[in-house]
Formats: sequence, C-alpha cells, structure tokens
Amino acid sequence: MAKLAKLALGSIGLIAAGLSGGWYYGKGEIQSQLDMQLAEWSARGVAVSYQAVEIGGFPFGYHGKLIEPRSQSIVRTALGPARSDWQTPVATFDATLGELGVINFAMPESQRIRFSPVSGAPATDVHIRSSGLSGKLAQDGAGLRVDAAGEAVEIEIAPPGIAPYRLTVDRFTAAGGAPVDEAGRVSATLDLTGAAVNGEAWDFIDPNGSFPRDPANLAFQAAADTSIRPDRSVSVDAIQVEQVELDIAGLSLRGDGAATVRNRIPSGDLTLRLQGLGPFLGNAARAGYLPEKQANLYGVMLDSFARKGEREGEQVFTVSFKNGFTFVNGAPTFMPAPQLP
Repeated sequence: MAKLAKLALGSIGLIAAGLSGGWYYGKGEIQSQLDMQLAEWSARGVAVSYQAVEIGGFPFGYHGKLIEPRSQSIVRTALGPARSDWQTPVATFDATLGELGVINFAMPESQRIRFSPVSGAPATDVHIRSSGLSGKLAQDGAGLRVDAAGEAVEIEIAPPGIAPYRLTVDRFTAAGGAPVDEAGRVSATLDLTGAAVNGEAWDFIDPNGSFPRDPANLAFQAAADTSIRPDRSVSVDAIQVEQVELDIAGLSLRGDGAATVRNRIPSGDLTLRLQGLGPFLGNAARAGYLPEKQANLYGVMLDSFARKGEREGEQVFTVSFKNGFTFVNGAPTFMPAPQLP
C-alpha cells in the first residue's frame, strides 16, 4: 500500500510538472504570437504598443490583458495626411493549451481614435462603441489570419465646431489572412448588415434629400496570389473577386471576377450586375454631384454597353482586360487596362 501511494504521488507530481512546463511554454508562445503581429504591423507603418501584458489562467488555459494598448500611424484624410492615434484602456484575450496558435480577443465597449492633421489643423476625434466586439488571431501555416465580429457598432465622428456624424452597423464580420515575410495568398472578407448614418451625415452628403436613406448592406470576398520581386517588393500575380454585394442609396450591385497579372497589368474579367443605376444617376444629378445633362449622357452610354440581367431592371457589364486594353461586354473602349502597384 505504501509503495502504491508513493507511485500515485510520483505520478501526480509528474503530471503537475508536465502541466506546469506546458503552461509556461504556451505562455511564451502567446507572447511570441503577439510580438509577431506587432512586427507585422510595424513593417506596414503602424506603431503598436502597450503598457503591460498580464497572462494568467494556470494551469489549463490562458486569460490575458493588454493594458493601455495604442497604435499610431500616418493616414490620408480629406484634409491631407494626419497622425492617427488609437487607444483604449484594456483589451482582453484568451487561449487554451490545445490551441497555442490561436488567440481569441475581445475589445472594450468604448474606444477612441484621434486624427491630427500634419498641417496643424484642429484634430478630429472618433469614438467607437460596440457590443461584443471580438475576434481571433491565428497562425495559418507561414502566415497569420485575423477574424473579427461585432454587433450594435456605433462610430461617432466629431469634427471641431460642428455636430457629430454617426455611423451605426447592426452586425459585421471581417476576416483577413496574409503570409509573413514571404509570398503567398492574401485574402479578405467583409460582411456589413444594416449600416446607416444619422441625419447630420445625410444632410452633409445629400442636402436635397435626393437619395433613398435606407440602411446599406455590403458583402465582399476576394483573394490575391503574390510573389516577391528581386528588390523584395511584393508583386500581385493573380486576383480573384469571389463576391461583391452592395445595396446603398437605391443602387444594388453584384459582382465577381478573376484576373492574372503580368508586369502589373491585369488580364481577365470582372462582371458587374447593377440594378437601379439610372435612378441613381438621376439622384446624383439632383444632389449636385454632376450636371443633369452629363448624368443623362452617362445613362445613354451605359445603356448602349449593358446586357439585360436576371433581376428586373438589372444591367450587366463584363469588364475585360485584354492585351493591355479595357473592353465592356466585348466592345473596345480604347482605354488602357489599369496598372497595379
């Protein structure tokens, strides 16, 4: 009996030691994942920092906090380049021993971004409020993948001296993946449901009330295959647009397509299916975005190129890039194909 007790105690000790070693190894892996992501953002010109990282949850899992996370970068705005400064008091994350390559994270209900124009003009604050804004950071082979989702998102933009503009979104999901330090496939998806702006924003965009003000919906899914040029810059070799669905201001757009890229010039097709294009152009003219005669001319030109679609009033345009030029539904436009970066 004494020998059995000693054996049991020894086994428990070995298990405890194994769990302890495994947990601390996993803690180091999580820190490594965070450092890798910070290095990736830094390479893209985004400086990310935090005051401290707290990781607990021993021995079966990990519960962590990023204290005072902050990101800073230079971005382009309507007023020219500006310094972007995002910060929030705390961001939480968790992981398990079974999935060391996966980090789940959650953001607080309130965040703030300040845009300070380089020119010295007054700063604009952006406040983000949301319910259940969360996501996942995962190691995907030699790359990283980020997934995010949230509900009841409200973005308030407060320019100095005027009433704030608000964008609300009922629900959204987003995902992106990219290789790290090597060529590979880059992918992105976005799904927005029930996007709407407040009256002040609509009055700024459309003071005459010409456009329908129904909430907008957007679904997007695309991918690109990349390679590394001799100068270490990234080259896009192929693009696949699997889905584009946009319903906004009375216009409905559906699209998909694919192209290969050689010497930065695409070769392939992009099919766009538009419903409500004529009324949209008319509303744009009444809102003052273009003269009425020009809107009518655009309508006649588009009608001459369009094919009839399956939906009522739908117009279909297959935009093709061949031999360095652009074609619409097989007809030449004598416009050069776009040159990619």
